[in-house]
Amino acid sequence: MNSLTIGQAARLANVGVETVRFYERRGLIEKPPRTGAGYRQYPRETIVRIQAEGDGMSQSRVVGLSQLDRAVDALNIEGLSLETVQF
Repeated sequence: MNSLTIGQAARLANVGVETVRFYERRGLIEKPPRTGAGYRQYPRETIVRIQAEGDGMSQSRVVGLSQLDRAVDALNIEGLSLETVQF
């Protein structure tokens, strides 16, 4: 199974469904694609992000890591890497 329903994702991450929805609204996890019936389809990688919050990371740190991850993805799309970018 490649994708998870919101209930499955919540169970695997040991959180409630509302917590998963909260993380989605806050941008801590990406909004997943939906089925034709409107069901969320979370990738398994989402579980790691949800668990990071439960492991004692502050929300601001999780948000920061999420933003950093998106920035790295954007660099990769542009054909760049962290090694070639000067800060």
